[in-house]
Amino acid sequence: TFFQLALAGLPLLIVFLAAGPWLFGFVLGEQWIPAGAYAQSLVPWAWLAIIASPLSFLTDVRRKLHVYLWFNLAFFALSLAGLWYGGRFLTAADAVNLFGWVCAVMSVLQLGYFWRLGTARH
Repeated sequence: TFFQLALAGLPLLIVFLAAGPWLFGFVLGEQWIPAGAYAQSLVPWAWLAIIASPLSFLTDVRRKLHVYLWFNLAFFALSLAGLWYGGRFLTAADAVNLFGWVCAVMSVLQLGYFWRLGTARH
């Protein structure tokens, strides 16, 4: 499932990483080019979320909902901290980039945990 989901989301990742600003400008108009750059910053996180979201059932199956609760609270707190810091001390583009990186790193940790739950022998 992990690899199928990763493969399914790969076209989205490649298109937006390669041509996000241009694509937004072409489809929506030149004034939307900055939004394409923001999308380019957030698409790695979106790709990881496409993979992770359907795998979250593993926490229920393995009776680890309490761990998942704490993980999601940490994810929320770190995302909020990244937004606060970025909004206070960085440019808008850098703030979105920081938020995307924080969320992507947390999603990688989440996927690692799901991988462990899915491959553990119990």
